[in-house]
Amino acid sequence: MTRTRWEPVEAQPERKSVAQRLWPIGIVADIAAVVTLVTGSRTILAVVVAAVALVLGVVHLAASLGKPVDRWVIVSVAGIVAGAVVITAVVTQSLHALTTQPTGQAISDSPPQSSSNPAEPTTPPPSTNSTPTTSPSTPIGSHPTSPAIKRETGTDPIVLTSGYSLDLDSEEPIWVAKKTGESSGHDLENSSGYVYAADDLAPAAADSTFEDCVRAGYVDYLSSSDLETGSAFCVKTTSGTYARVVVRDSQDYATQLTLDVVVWNKPS
Repeated sequence: MTRTRWEPVEAQPERKSVAQRLWPIGIVADIAAVVTLVTGSRTILAVVVAAVALVLGVVHLAASLGKPVDRWVIVSVAGIVAGAVVITAVVTQSLHALTTQPTGQAISDSPPQSSSNPAEPTTPPPSTNSTPTTSPSTPIGSHPTSPAIKRETGTDPIVLTSGYSLDLDSEEPIWVAKKTGESSGHDLENSSGYVYAADDLAPAAADSTFEDCVRAGYVDYLSSSDLETGSAFCVKTTSGTYARVVVRDSQDYATQLTLDVVVWNKPS
């Protein structure tokens, strides 16, 4: 009968776990993190975190050689790549800042000194010209070539109702609107709250000047929404001059308008 011979199995040395191998690195990383927080540098903190991730990834990847690939191997590779990218970016940025910094310039903390003597007056000497200056006699808002006012309603506004027309060039003593069928050469016509002009009219401001009316953008007619109380418009008259009309009062959707009118002389 053959007996089985038992041989003692040599004890294998116990392999240290990854945690046991990396605890010195963890202590160093903690110290570096505390120093970084004290100094307040985000760049240093990023470098420290990247370096720790890089070292942890390398050590764990080395310890996993010959073993099946698990999720920790993938995490190690990701840590190595991320750490290398961050460190490379920080180093590149630092080198770029050093190469672009101007050299040979002294930095002074003192404010720039004025080249002039503070004791000397800085105001220019008075002019030797004894000719008195005169202010322009033309009122503000008017033009030297503006024609004079030919006629205006003043305290006697004109009432223009629907079906009536107004001749702005009229020289009759009593300046009133007339029925459209009986009026010849009229400049304004009120038709059911719409105001028409023989030579167009333009919305304007109540204080428009002759020049404003000349430059205004003219249209074919104005509706009741354009003829509310306080509104104004310019008119080209049939004689070739301009007039400014201000709506003092508007009733019944502009079918009854009370108007203040200013007519200028025909420009020469």
